[in-house]
Amino acid sequence: MTANVETRIDCSRYIRTMQRGADWLIRQQAADGSIDRDLGIGAYYKVPWALAVTGHTVEASRLLDWIRKRALGPDGDVTSYRGPAYETCYPYTHGWIAAGAWKIGYLDVARKTMDFLLTLQDPTTGGFFVDKDRLGKQEIWVSCMAGLAALICGRLPAARRVADYLALMLREQPNVEQRFFNVYVPGRGLVTEFAPTEAIEYVVEVGAHELQWDFLPVIALAFLGRLYLATGDAALLEIAAGYDKFARRIGQEDLARWFVSKAGWAGGVMYLATGQARYRQAALHAAEHYVAAQQPDGSWWSIPGGDTSAERVFQIDATAEVVSLMDEMLQALAV
Repeated sequence: MTANVETRIDCSRYIRTMQRGADWLIRQQAADGSIDRDLGIGAYYKVPWALAVTGHTVEASRLLDWIRKRALGPDGDVTSYRGPAYETCYPYTHGWIAAGAWKIGYLDVARKTMDFLLTLQDPTTGGFFVDKDRLGKQEIWVSCMAGLAALICGRLPAARRVADYLALMLREQPNVEQRFFNVYVPGRGLVTEFAPTEAIEYVVEVGAHELQWDFLPVIALAFLGRLYLATGDAALLEIAAGYDKFARRIGQEDLARWFVSKAGWAGGVMYLATGQARYRQAALHAAEHYVAAQQPDGSWWSIPGGDTSAERVFQIDATAEVVSLMDEMLQALAV
């Protein structure tokens, strides 16, 4: 399951890279613990995890205390302004907050957020509705993040139901050799017809060169690998194999365009689950990509020519994600 001592990797560069990213995030923090509170949930929902795994307990605690007092409703919903980019991914944002709060020890925030989150899970399919009104759409990526949060926060039955949903989504694919559909609607099934302008939400295609959500199959691998490590249920690796087959058809270089962090995440987790060297290589590829891509100030990316607020949210979101998921990669690279 582990590499020989001779093949161990010096992880010091990756640790420094993570710390520089965390330091940049801390520099964005206000005295009350918040991070760009006027920009809403997109500016901070990934940050608790990033600060937790880099040892910044004080700063993470201040942020989570602000969330507890200013952003967490009595029902566990996080009530910050969401904006169009985050309005229909409730399970994703809440999953990150719950998992980050659990990692730093703010168990009340984690519990309340998870209690709300589980109201969005379909008891029949196991998938999570993307919006709090449960209007029909369930998607792979938001369900995987919610499932991972459930696993981290000790809600194992809910996590297992997400695995059932992923198995359902795999069975329903009409042409998994070429494309993978992301959206399921109870009573209608897998959604394969949609407007071309909405394709980014609904499908990932082999050989497509425009920006698409390449992370769909690999976030499923990250979740299924973690659930396997928690349960030892070999059936989970069989489900993972279907997602892995499609992910490999996309190709590592395509994943490196934008979403290689999730590919590295999947690689790190699946290496721990299976011991297969190719997964460790994927984690290494991603870690090297982010060492090279880090900006001089320690952050990752802004969007040239875009709206100032959107650029700001994207930069914080991307930086917090890379820091968080590099920690997942290091778990494989360190052994």
